[in-house]
Amino acid sequence: MGPNSPAERRAQAKDSSRRRAVIVFVAGFAATLALLLVGSTVLGDRGLIRHRKLRAELDAVSRLNLDLQQQNARLRIETEALRSDPAYIESVARDELGWVGDDEVVILFGDEERH
Repeated sequence: MGPNSPAERRAQAKDSSRRRAVIVFVAGFAATLALLLVGSTVLGDRGLIRHRKLRAELDAVSRLNLDLQQQNARLRIETEALRSDPAYIESVARDELGWVGDDEVVILFGDEERH
């Protein structure tokens, strides 16, 4: 039999077909594995979508924390003023409790409610 005999051509075609089948199988397996990894990366518990939700939640909590820190600072200042500033204590008593000094007269106009 010669180098290009029908038997050799069939053997070469069979080898070529096997190689093609192996390449297709390996490519399919690699594509499936890549899809699984991408899906897990995007949709999994540690995925991109979860990361974005957690980042948004962290930003919201950080803003709330900053607001509370500012409110606490204002309250500390007010607390200190209530402990030590007689003028501030008097203004709070007048505004919130309706306090009137002994030498002052209250004049009500119109339909204001009397307490």
